[in-house]
Order: sequence, then structure tokens, then C-alpha cells
Amino acid sequence: MEFKHIKPSKTQFINELKDLIKTEVNGEYDSIKEDYFEWDINNWRTSKESKISPEFWLCGYKWELKINKNYSKLHNSLNYFDVTLKNKDNNDKLKYNCVVAIRDNNSYLNYIAKEMIIKYKDKYCSFDKDNYKNAFKSLLKNDVISVTVYIRTYINSAKEKKDIFLNTLNHMLDENISNENISNYELIGKDYYEWKIENWNNVKFNEEAEYSPKFNICGYNWKLKLHPNGNDNSNDYVSFYLKNLDFLNNNTNHIFVKCILFISNYENYKFYHEKKFTANFHQDNNTDGIKDFIERENLYNDNNTFKQPIIENNKVIIGAYLSVYKYNKVGSIIKELKDSIIKKNTTNNDCIEENYYEWSIDNWKLIKSSKKVIYSPEFEIGGYKWKIHLYPNGNYPENRDYISLYLHNENVANNSFAHILLDYSLYMRNYKDYSCFNSIQSENSCNYNDEEQEHGKERFIKLTDLYIKNKITNIPIIEDNKIVIGTYIRIYRYDKENLIKDIKSLLYNNNRNVNDIIDENHCEWKIDNWDNIKNKNMVKSPAFFIGNNKWDITIYPNGYDKEAKDYVSFNLTNLTIKENDNAKDNNNLYTSFAYYIRNKNNYYYYYSGYNYNLGIFNKKKNNYYLKEFIEKEELCKINQIDHQSLVEDNKVVIGVYICIYKRDNFDKFINNMKKLIDDSNLRDNEVVDERFFEEELDDWEETSEEYEFENDGNIGNYLWRCILQPYSYSKNGISLSLRCAEFDKNVSDKMNNDVYIKFVLYIRNYKNFNYIKTEDSGKFYLYNKSNKELGIKEFINRSDLYLKNNHLLEDNKLVYGAYIRVYKNKPKEKIINKDFKLQFQSDDKTNGGGIVYHYDENGDLDVKLYGYKVDPLKNNIEVVDYKVNKLNTDNPHTEIANQTKININDIEDDDVSSSSNDDYESESESDDGYGSEIKNGDTVIALSDYKGKFSYELDFNKNEQLVITDWKFKPDYAMGYKLSNTKRAGLIPKNKISKKGEYTNTQSNNQSLAISTSSVQSTTSQPISSPQSSIPLPIPSSFAPPPPSPQPIPQTNLQSLQQSIQPYSSQPYSSQTYSPQPYSPQPYSSQPYSPQPYSSQPYSPQPYSPQPYIQPTPLQPSSIQPVPPQPSTIRSLSLPPSSVQSTPPQSTSSQSYNTLYPALSPQSSPQSQPYQQSYSLTPQQQSTPQTYRQYSLPTSPTYSQQLSPPPQPYHSSFSMPSPQPSPQLSPQQYQPSYSMPSLQPSPQLPPQPYNPTYPVPPLQPLSPQVSSSQPYSYPYAQGDSSNQNQATSPSAPPPQYY
Repeated sequence: MEFKHIKPSKTQFINELKDLIKTEVNGEYDSIKEDYFEWDINNWRTSKESKISPEFWLCGYKWELKINKNYSKLHNSLNYFDVTLKNKDNNDKLKYNCVVAIRDNNSYLNYIAKEMIIKYKDKYCSFDKDNYKNAFKSLLKNDVISVTVYIRTYINSAKEKKDIFLNTLNHMLDENISNENISNYELIGKDYYEWKIENWNNVKFNEEAEYSPKFNICGYNWKLKLHPNGNDNSNDYVSFYLKNLDFLNNNTNHIFVKCILFISNYENYKFYHEKKFTANFHQDNNTDGIKDFIERENLYNDNNTFKQPIIENNKVIIGAYLSVYKYNKVGSIIKELKDSIIKKNTTNNDCIEENYYEWSIDNWKLIKSSKKVIYSPEFEIGGYKWKIHLYPNGNYPENRDYISLYLHNENVANNSFAHILLDYSLYMRNYKDYSCFNSIQSENSCNYNDEEQEHGKERFIKLTDLYIKNKITNIPIIEDNKIVIGTYIRIYRYDKENLIKDIKSLLYNNNRNVNDIIDENHCEWKIDNWDNIKNKNMVKSPAFFIGNNKWDITIYPNGYDKEAKDYVSFNLTNLTIKENDNAKDNNNLYTSFAYYIRNKNNYYYYYSGYNYNLGIFNKKKNNYYLKEFIEKEELCKINQIDHQSLVEDNKVVIGVYICIYKRDNFDKFINNMKKLIDDSNLRDNEVVDERFFEEELDDWEETSEEYEFENDGNIGNYLWRCILQPYSYSKNGISLSLRCAEFDKNVSDKMNNDVYIKFVLYIRNYKNFNYIKTEDSGKFYLYNKSNKELGIKEFINRSDLYLKNNHLLEDNKLVYGAYIRVYKNKPKEKIINKDFKLQFQSDDKTNGGGIVYHYDENGDLDVKLYGYKVDPLKNNIEVVDYKVNKLNTDNPHTEIANQTKININDIEDDDVSSSSNDDYESESESDDGYGSEIKNGDTVIALSDYKGKFSYELDFNKNEQLVITDWKFKPDYAMGYKLSNTKRAGLIPKNKISKKGEYTNTQSNNQSLAISTSSVQSTTSQPISSPQSSIPLPIPSSFAPPPPSPQPIPQTNLQSLQQSIQPYSSQPYSSQTYSPQPYSPQPYSSQPYSPQPYSSQPYSPQPYSPQPYIQPTPLQPSSIQPVPPQPSTIRSLSLPPSSVQSTPPQSTSSQSYNTLYPALSPQSSPQSQPYQQSYSLTPQQQSTPQTYRQYSLPTSPTYSQQLSPPPQPYHSSFSMPSPQPSPQLSPQQYQPSYSMPSLQPSPQLPPQPYNPTYPVPPLQPLSPQVSSSQPYSYPYAQGDSSNQNQATSPSAPPPQYY
């Protein structure tokens, strides 16, 4: 024993303790580890009990100090007290020496020290109380002492080095990791595994993972997983994981693991790197570890402590030391569920309450056969009431093999505007083994509100899996007919950040690419006195800026219009565009936006609404209305749960969130849509609005098996609905249609309106506008309450979505939609490069004139008026020309073009008449092979059964009687109907019919009528028009109607109107006066005539299909099947008839694909007829007053009208006659007489056929008396309100697709 004085520093104190170790160690050793530990003891003088220090880690081992103050075991005496150092590792081979010192805890000046000796496998030393009594008094001034132990360990073999290394790992495992309540688990066992890599160069360049051999610890099979070049963008690190092989096919067993992963020098365990982690292993988490385990460069650098790298000689050891635990309390389940939620939650939401609930079912057999929902008892968490909804046999028949499980909130159903933000888990477990359970959790923090009152999973677990025993523990979830169902709920504070996040999600979940957003923000408008504005018509917010654009919000507290009088309406206006007088119509700003109204104090209490489709702001449309945003009575309604309301204390907050997108993709897309909707051939085509709306389908494979899809858009102040039906009519066909949902409303001020549109239907790639399949309407269509929907039955074959060159379906997603152009009024077709002429002459043939209407290549109208006066005395004609250029434009101008005199001797009398006779002869009808005996209106017999390939063809049976209305409709087809169904007309193959009573058996008689299959397959598609229906059909161009040609005008009498269908004899044109019939004909209408243009050219859409999209092979007529009748339970679509038959340019492509076409039951277009020509009528036509096209000319017998080019007039003075009203004449009262304005009589010429495609403009002719004319109209024409005053229409045809 030595008594030391005045040691001024700790370093000197420790060095002196080291010098007190004198004992020599026997044997060899190659390394030494030494260190010290200090332990403070309070109340030393008054304490009589033994003192035990905390366990401490020193020199790679675990130790413990013990002081027995009252008795010395070493001396077996009360006069001594012992200090004992115990090695907690019980390592018998460990060699070490040590010194213990007792000192004042406030200084290192005075201490008592002694070397310890081995006794009973531990190190001991004793202090004599009597000898050191005075010394102790001087040390215990503060009644606190410090005990210091200095330990030196000796390592003399490689095995000891490894033992020390493993000991170190073992002790690290025993240390509790923060927040781990180890009492929730029961230790199964612990062990380690090391993987020696003899050639590191073989793995160090691998980008993929390297796996160790399989090893077993605690009955489980494992592998080490190493990423030498990092995982998940950790390229500068080595990533290291532990993988369990038993949980790949085991969905009920769970274990808790504490693990240390290490990498060590191959020859010396002193040089190593380690990291520890804890994890719950189960089927959904069979691999865990550390992504940034060690920097790759540190593998080759000298260790900071031992100056030696970990990888030497291209060798290294990697391994794992792990402890495995089973769950023995419900807290272990909740801990796993909580950790899983926190791990995935990156928003750092503020948790305000969390808890769990368990529902024990003691008799599963009692409920397992139930087809209904089973409710748990009601429980409360976070101040809200909840129930678990259990469906033992699934919530739908298709889920009958599964358990469906949901967490239902009982409050939000009666709390319309409350929002609860939370994460949850649901689980089913063995009633006595906490390690055996199956669970699910919310993928993202979910929002409970009145529209989302429950969340869960419809296929929670298979029924059979409840009884399958775990392969490791041999335990099923249901045991002894018992089971426990539980939930863990974690409720978050709903703050402004969460509100804005939810509002943004409304827009982000829409089919917009978030990467295209160039600016976004929100603005709130606080209203401090709601009573002050609630009775006003409208109130504007202060202007605000988002995305360098100036905006404002307009509130209509009592609705925007009468239709929305019970609602608060909102309007968002872009003031930057509105106030810019130089803004262009095509300068678009693409946005999406959402409104919300909330309680002034609580962000969780709000209501939101948004414009689902893209908001396109431009000069023509700089604002958007949301008319029915929220009902007025809801604003001040107080809920019964937390007594909140939107307007509270007369205050409320209104907000808007706006996203602004890049223009490039949308501009390109819209420009291509506009090219498809080409209305350059139309006039009076003022556009009210045009835009598109669309919807993204996120899970096509699953949802398309079960549902049809609809999305709405407001365009032109009408509500439109695009409908996609994956399996509506055929196994592989996908149908797409457009419906005007405005006419489905119970109340709408537009219910009786007619709306004219052109549109494009499309399916495209969800993130690339270049991959798209389109079909355009071609012509414009009329929508009204009788004609609400138009569509394409087989828009695309389902298999074509998966073609690699289409790229329409990607990531199991696609987008479908419609682009619509809405017209202000009914457009009219432009007349191009056409002349219309009208001439007159006085009774004495001394003066006359005419009008020439000329439509140029742009459809602009030039009018030339000319007059002449004959002066026989001077033998000349005086002529004046007067021109009006571009009369139908905004800038017409007039001019007197010519005023001359012509000598009569220079005029040839016969030039006009001869040319007219030639024209007449060229228009004569040719024989069609049936001879002159077969006339229109003949009754024929079907030679065999016939099933049309297309719905515009007529189906009939053998020997069925048919009536032919037009033998020359097509070279190989006639137009007619069945006697059994006079309302359904269609095309009839001529080789399938024969005159009644005559049968043709020779092939030669019918050869000229046969249709060439090859010619059908090589043609493009063309529309056929019908007044009865306008349902689009794919029609080969060989079936398309010819250009308009002269047709007989029907002439009826009382007897013919009373008879059934019968053939009428054809009467040649005659100049004799027609004798009146014994009945009064229908008077002619004096209204100006507005004929319907007729489409005489094939329709050929040009869908936007940029590379690399390749248009599918066009459908061949042989592959198109007739449409079977649809049962009434299937929603059919009623399509409007064409309001006009446009004349689009001839197609130059042979690959048109399923384009839109009109008319299931095509009829020949109304044509003007030569007078006194008999005509066959259907019974329905006979029962309906007919309207005929004719000219009503002056009553004076000397007046004549000529439609051929005028002759050279005489030189004379000229005066324009004033127009006079025209008398109304019937067909029987008038027989035209034609004469030339020459000095010799002119031969009679037939009237020029009226061409309805090019109507004469409503200008006053120069004739003193000119009557109005009206066209022949089919009595069963549907959908065109313009013809309702001419014929009585029956009920609309049943809705159907083609």
C-alpha cells in the first residue's frame, strides 16, 4: 500500500495507476488492450449496503465492480472491505491485470490505490479499515467517493482475437436500441454468420446484388445481400442487407430481429466496420438492412485506429450477428404497424392521437357463412366513433373467396364538411399467439369525409388462408374456432399544409403531367361580413397574381342564373387576358384550378370543387363558371359533432388553387384537333366555344373488366359526357360515344334547344400526346332532347391497345376524351365555283334582263345584274351590267361594270338553244339492265335469304315482298323497303330480287348486279345519308351514293293517297297542260327555302396520327358483322340525324378506320323532279302532305323564264323592274313555257334540275313576280327542326349503335 500526495492532473493519475501493475503474465501474447472506468458513490459514510456499479464495456469485454463495505470475503474479517471486479463474459481464457483506486470525486490530489489479484475466478483487493481510518476521513469531506479501475488485457492467439470481436458484437446486441421495448418480445436465440470472400475483384464491379450462401439461425433460413456499388442511388456506398427466405410464401408469421452487419479484415478481426439495426420480418418485409453501410473508398484506406485497411490481398470477411425474437404481447404488433406507417410517411404530419382496438370473436363458425356485413362494437379513438366492418364472404360476389375488411367512421356521414386525416392498419391474428397474424395498412395518409366514410381492402385474406398452419410455428390464424380482429389508428393535425395538399391532389390526380406545370399557387379571400354580401347579385374579390397573370374571383351568393338560384356560384376570370386588347384568340393559357370555402379557424372544415377538365383561357373565353358550387343553406348549417359551420361568426374564407401548364404539347394537340375538325367548307359557322375534356384510367386491366367509364365537360355552356364501354357490344371491341348530358337534366333552360357541333373522339397515351387514336365526326351534327348521343360501336379493337407500335396503353394507363366545336347557329355548306342564273323578258320582247349568282373558290358570292332594251328603229340593244362583289362577306362592294350597245345583226339565234339541247341529251337516263318495264315503286320478290353485312343494308327472307323506291341508287344496289316494315328502308342487292311473279335462274341475268369482293376491299369508306337516322356506319365507297341527279317529282291524287303501296307508271315529260285532280292540293309555303346540303363525296377522316403511331389495318367489309338487336337492359345510344350533309374532300388514304358515318337506313337525297312524272310512295308518304319544288312564274303568257346563259342584248336604254309579290301556284296550275329573248321563237327546253347542295341566296330577282319554292321532304325525317313545318315526323327511332 502506498499513500500518495499532490497529483495535479488526471493524466498523471492514470499513468501512476498503470505503473502499479507489477504482476507478470505467463505465456505469449501479441497485443495489449488497456483502459479505465470511473464510478461515483454517494452517501458513502451512511451507507451500509454493498455497492454494485453499472455494467461497463472495457477492452472488448463487459465488466462489473462490487464493494462490500461491511465484510471482507477475501480476509473473512469485518476489519476489511473488499473491491471485486467481475468479467461478465465468463471468459476463462482471458488474461488481464488491473488496479483499483479510491479518491475524492472532486480532485485527483489524494487517492488510495491497490493492484487486484485473482480469487474465485474474479479479481479482488481488500482495504484495512483500521489502517486507513484516518486516510478515509480526509477523503470523505463531501461523503462522495470515486472508484477508478484500470484494466490491461493480453491477447496471445488468433482465436482470442475472434472471441473478443464476437464478444464485442454480442454485447452490442444486448444493448437496448432507443424506443425498443424489449419486454414485448421473447428471445428465441442468437448467433452469427460470416461470409469469406476470397476474390473481391469478382464482385466489386457488379451493379446487381451479390448473395451469400444460405445459412440457418434460430430455425430460420437467411442470406446476406451485398450491393458493392450501392443500391437506390447510393453509388458511393456499399449497401448491405439481411434477407429471410422463409417469409416469401408465409403470410402469417412475424418475428423481431436485432442485427449487426459487419465487414472485417480477412486476417485480423481488429480491423472491422459494423452497423446495427432492428426490423420486423414478415411476408411484406423479408429484407432489411442499411443502404449507406460504408463508403467504398474506406474499404481500401488504413483504419484510423489500427492503420490497416479492411480489404487486403483482395480478401475480406462480411457477416451478421443477430438475435431473433417472437411476439408475446399485443404491443409488439402495434409497434410493427406503427413503424411501417412512420417509415412510409414522408410528410412529418403532427400526430395528435394514436391508439388501437381489438375485437375478439369467440365463435367464428357462427358468422363464417354470412353473406352480409358483420359490425364490431363501436369504439372511440381521437374523439371520433369507429366500427370495423367485416364481410366473411366478401363484399361482392366476385370476392366470395375472400374476407373483406374495412374501418368505418360513424361521424362524417352527418358532418358534410369535416375531414379526418389519419393512417390506419387492420389485422386478424391468432387469439393466443401474437406472432401469427395478417395485416394491411393505408398506402397513404387517408382522408375521411362524407364521401369517404370507410377505408379498407375488399380482398383482405383468402378464406382458406385462415386455416393454413404456419410452416415454422405450425399455428393457423383461426384456432379453437376463435380469432381476434384489430386496428391501429394514427390521427394527424389537419393544418393549412394538409388542406392545400388535398386541394392539389384533386388537380394532380387528373390526367395532367405534373412535370408540365410551370407555375402553381393558391390565394385566399377572407370575408369578414357575410351578411353584407349574401343578398347581392355578385361580389368580386380583390385582384391577385398567380403565374404572372392577374386574376379575380366573382361570387354569386344567389346563383349565376335561375337554374342555380339555390346555389352559390363561382367564376374565375383572367384579367391579364381580358384587359389586353391585343390578345389573340389562339393565344391560350392552359390551367387547372379548384375552389374551396372553409371555416375561418379550422382548416379541416371545408368544402371544395374543381374544374375537372383543362381550363383554356384566351381572348374569346377568359373566365370559367362553376354554377352549382354549394347550396346556400349549407353555409351556416352547424354539425352536431364539433358544432362547426362554414360561415361562423359571420366570417368565411374562400380560396382557389391554380396550376399553369406548358403550352407546347397542348398547342400541338389542339392544332391537330382543329385540322380534323375542318369546317372551311361551311359558311355561317360562327364558333361559340371549342375545347376538349378527357379522363385518365389508371388501372385498365382490372377496371375495364367490370365498369364502363364516363367523364363530363362543359363546352359552349352545355354539359357533355364522353362514354367508353370496354365490352358493351362485342368481345374485343371498345365503343366510344359523345352524349349531351344537358338534355338529361330534370331542369334546364336549354331543354328545347338545338345545338350544332363537330367533334373528335380519341384514345391516347396518358403521358404523350403523339400516341393517339382519333375518329372525327366529319360533318356537323344536331343534338337536342330527341337526339342526345352519337358514337362509334367499335372504336378500336381491344387487342390493338397492346400493339407496341400504338403505345396507347402504357403502365396499364390510358386517356380517353373528346374535342368539341360548338356553333352559334346551324352552319351551311359553302357553295364553291357555281353559277345560278335567272332571266326575264317583257311581253313585247323589247326589254329584259337577268341575275347571275357566282360563288367563287372561297365561297364568296358575287352577283351580276344585267338588263337590256331593244330599239328596233336603231337596230341595236342597249345593255347595262351591275356587279355586287362578295355580297355574303362583311365588306361587299358594288360597281357598274359595263354599259354598251350591241348590233342586232351580230347575234346568232341558235347558239344557246343548241347547247341546251346537248345538255338535255347528256342528262337522259340510261338503261340499268332491267329494261324499261321495271320502274320505281315496283314490288319485287326476294330470291333468297339475305343478311346485310352493314346495318344500312336491308335484311330479308326468301319470298319476302319488297318495294323498290330507287333502282339507280347504286350500280349493284337498289333502295327500298319491306312491305312488312315501311319505316325501315335500306340497300337491296339487285341480284337477290326479281319482279313479282318472275324468277331469274340464270347467272348471266344477275351477273351485272354482283358485287366484286376485291373492289369492296380496296375502297375507302364513304357516308350514306338518311333523313331517318344519322347513326355512323362504316360504308365501303362502292356503296356510297352518287352525286345528285334529276329525280321525278312525285305527283299524287286522291285515289293514290287511299291505296296501298303499288307501282306507278312513268309518264314522259309533256308540254300539255295537266288536268286538275278532284282534290285541293296543299298550298305552297311562302317561307324562304333553306335546303339541306347533300353530301355526294365519300367521307374520309384524317386522324392525327404522328410517328411512331401506325394506323391499324382498315376493316374490310368481309370482316364487318351486322349489328344484332340489343336487349333493352343494355344502354343504347340515340344518335342525332345529320343537320346538314357536308361535302368533305375526297379521301386520299385507303386506311380509314371505323370512321363516323350517318344513317342506319339510308335513303336517296331529295331531288327536284321533272313535272308530270309519276312517283311511287310508301304508305306513310301517302298519308302525309307532300311539298314540291317548283318555280312560280308570272301569270302573263308572254313572260318566259330561261335558265340557260343569256343572249347578247340589244342596245337600248335600260331600267330595272321592281320586284313584286309572287302568287302561290299549285303544280296543276302551271305549265311552263320557255322562250329565248331572240327575235325568233325558241324551242322548248326542260327545266334545269334543282341542285339542293347549292341554294339560291335570298336576293330579290329582277322579275316583277317570282314565287318562293320549297323542296320535297321525306315525311319521316328525324331530328332536323328546320323540316318540322313541312312534314309530320313520327317518334324518333330506337337508340342504337351501328
